[in-house]
Amino acid sequence: MAKDSKIMADTEANISHCEKVDNLTIGEIMGMDNNHDLFKGEADLIDNLRGYLLDNLAVRKHMNYDCSADEHTTKQSTYVLSVSASYVYEIKAKTEEEARQILMKDGGYDISGTLCLEDEDYKEATLVEQWEHEND
Repeated sequence: MAKDSKIMADTEANISHCEKVDNLTIGEIMGMDNNHDLFKGEADLIDNLRGYLLDNLAVRKHMNYDCSADEHTTKQSTYVLSVSASYVYEIKAKTEEEARQILMKDGGYDISGTLCLEDEDYKEATLVEQWEHEND
C-alpha cells in the first residue's frame, strides 16, 4: 500500500477505497482511463508507463521472470536495403530517339550522369535480405 494512502485512510470507507486502488492492475487503470478519461487528456500516461514496464529488463528480473529469452533480442542483424535512385544524363542529339540510342550505347561508359536521390527514396527503401549474427 502506498504511504500516502495510510495518511488519508482515517475512515473505514477510505481504508476500503485505498485497498481497492492499491490492488488495481495497470490493465484495469487503462480500461478506466479509456472509458472515462481519468487523466484529463493525458491518455498516453498509463500506456507509456505500461510500455516502460514491459521494455525494462530490470523489471523482468525483479519479478523473477526467466530472462534468457531476452538474450535473443540483443543479437544484431544485417539488413540489406534497396534504395531506388535515378541517374540524370544530358545528351546532345538531334532527336529524342537519337538521345535514347546514345544513352543505350554509351551510358555508363563514354557518358556519365548525375546520381539523384531524395530523402523520400531512403524512406521507401525495400528490405532485400536479413540475417542474424551471433552475440559478439
